Amino acid sequence: MPARLKKSSTRVDSEGDKRHAPSKLVHYRLVEKEVGQPLSEFETSRNLVKLIYDCMIAHEDAVTLARVLHRDISSGNMIMYPVEVEVEEGVTQYVWTGLLNDWELSKPIASPGTAEIARRAGRTGTWQFMSVNILNNKSQ
Repeated sequence: MPARLKKSSTRVDSEGDKRHAPSKLVHYRLVEKEVGQPLSEFETSRNLVKLIYDCMIAHEDAVTLARVLHRDISSGNMIMYPVEVEVEEGVTQYVWTGLLNDWELSKPIASPGTAEIARRAGRTGTWQFMSVNILNNKSQ
């Protein structure tokens, strides 16, 4: 690590919080089978609620089955994509389904009884989707 970055990790910022050395970042590209559209393209409010519900179920499954916390859920990280559904023999139609994407800020959830927590040094996430308590309490 360059000396200028090591030196910054011991400094304190203007609010008294200790600075942390930057995380090592890796550039990657992920190609997905699903090609979606932003949620702003929904047709009815009922359709929008269903799309958001699909994303909530996806996050619940990630937490309960894979023990992963997304940590950056926002409207920009939810897309809608069409799924082909057979409604009757030989007749298919497309149904819009919600997909939760952009998982690079996700973190594994610690196993019960361990001291680890799903946090990163500093605050992450989209401020419009954070709780007022987190925004007002700078120590969290």
